[in-house]
Amino acid sequence: MPHFHRPEQRSSKTEERKLINRTFMVMALAMGLDTAILDVCDEELRQSVATAELLLGMEIYSDGYLKAYRQRTAPGPSAAAA
Repeated sequence: MPHFHRPEQRSSKTEERKLINRTFMVMALAMGLDTAILDVCDEELRQSVATAELLLGMEIYSDGYLKAYRQRTAPGPSAAAA
């Protein structure tokens, strides 16, 4: 089993921190991660997780992906409340 470093150890001093964190999360999911503490305010991270779960077969009926997609495409402030 590979040894993972916490993403903030690698990304804390770079301007692309969010991109590194999203990439790390998708890689960790691909290696079997099933639980994580995330920055829920990072919408792109949440979308990356939903997409990775769909592509990795972790979502049987794609409900999580569809919900994330609908929130992203919904007009106005009601998207955050959905």
